[in-house]
Amino acid sequence: AAGFECPQGSGNPMELFSYTQFYWAVPHKGAPAYQLFGCKYIVVPKGAQPGGEGIWPVFEEDATIDLHLNTNAMNRVWLVYDTAPVPSIEAANEIIFAAEFDPARVATVEGGPDLESTGAETGAPGTIEVWAYRPNRATFGVTTSERALLILSDMGYPGWRAWVDGAPAPIYKTDGIFRGVIVPPGEHRVEMRFFPHSLRLGLGLAAMAAWLILVGAGLYSYLRRSLEGHGEGHGGTPAPT
Repeated sequence: AAGFECPQGSGNPMELFSYTQFYWAVPHKGAPAYQLFGCKYIVVPKGAQPGGEGIWPVFEEDATIDLHLNTNAMNRVWLVYDTAPVPSIEAANEIIFAAEFDPARVATVEGGPDLESTGAETGAPGTIEVWAYRPNRATFGVTTSERALLILSDMGYPGWRAWVDGAPAPIYKTDGIFRGVIVPPGEHRVEMRFFPHSLRLGLGLAAMAAWLILVGAGLYSYLRRSLEGHGEGHGGTPAPT
């Protein structure tokens, strides 16, 4: 209602089960997995204790709620240079919910490649410029010295497609429920767009329906003119207009 971005969307009643399951599986707000949501501020009931180390109150002037600052929160988008390929979300969860998990350095990828670059140890230089970040489209300028995984703290919902420098690129389910794209060394443009198959099918059916309506209207007009011309040519009464 206030226009803030939040990991739970805007109160959508069709909230995804995979997200809800992941959210409530996080043991506490100080856990490494909670950093993946990118929540810098946490709204809590009045007088509630901070959820873990690195979280403290920053606004207590409201009568019903307090606002806590989460200094552990990840950015909305970041790079990692070490990945752990997993066959399923259950295998990913075993890594993500472990106390020693470090989301800033390693990420799980379901069916993705195994990156073991030196960037994981040396903090390989990499920069991200946000060129566009909208609900159905995100575009970034990425510069990296080594092959990296670009991660968005957004749901890996079916229907998202990705391009690196205009060429199609696979989107890997990263850290359980998020989106990741492999970026080669150098400077690149990475774009993601949401255009699901169901939407394409709906647009196709709508176009077909419109075409049928136009054909039907044209055929009706042609037959009407033909009948009017036939009546006049045989001395009959012209059809009413």
